[in-house]
Amino acid sequence: MTLTRIPSNMLRGVGSRLSVSADPYPETDIATSTLYYGDLTLDVSSAEAGKNYDVFLTPLHTLIAGPAWLNNTTRDLQVTAAGDKIVNAAPIGAIGTGTAELIGGFRAHAAGQTRSTLQSRLVWSLYSPTLLPVCRTDPADTWSYSAASWRQANGNALNQIEVFNGVSGRMARVDASGYMTNGTGTVVAGFTGIGIDSSSVDSSQVKRPGAASNVFPILPSAASYSGYLGLGYHELRWLERGNGGSQTWSGDSGQPVGYQTGISGFVVV
Repeated sequence: MTLTRIPSNMLRGVGSRLSVSADPYPETDIATSTLYYGDLTLDVSSAEAGKNYDVFLTPLHTLIAGPAWLNNTTRDLQVTAAGDKIVNAAPIGAIGTGTAELIGGFRAHAAGQTRSTLQSRLVWSLYSPTLLPVCRTDPADTWSYSAASWRQANGNALNQIEVFNGVSGRMARVDASGYMTNGTGTVVAGFTGIGIDSSSVDSSQVKRPGAASNVFPILPSAASYSGYLGLGYHELRWLERGNGGSQTWSGDSGQPVGYQTGISGFVVV
């Protein structure tokens, strides 16, 4: 990673927040190769796609990224508490043990880039954490799925929310919705779920099945999840399950004014 040193009058403390923008609370989708912390910046253009990284404040008041995590949920370079700070438990290059302060982190969704979008909240801040909205809808009008087993909605791996946090104890709350019709006049059930890092296991705590024939009325399906995802990178996947026969599921049914299924909610990063 390349270090950039900018004179700073905003270091650790209230108001300091690691962000994808000079605005610590951006309200637009942003993909970037530069992170911001007060008046400091960090170039992440050498980050590897699909890897997690911690970001530290050095004694010289510069930002530095630690080594890539071993996997989605396990650090390579460990951190430890030191008073009211969290610091590096091993050297980072020339930066000695215990002298670099953890202030947040990021996951590279592509080589040299990270992002904070409605679908992907991949930058977290230790200080001034905030609640951010998340949402994913499928652009297809309709699709067919009838198997009595869970899968991601429309068989689409993009139908999920992704979030990265370098500390535990941060909540996520999402709801998923489905809209299904049967191919005959027989009423059958269809199911919507939320998988945590899984497309085959539903982890939603509150749910209701849908019920439909090939005519109105139709009962939409729904599911909700609220909880702590734990340390690292996690995916909240929008799931569906059929019931045999021939079922058609809707994105917006070609009527975006009145229909839209998907997964949405909030996460803390």
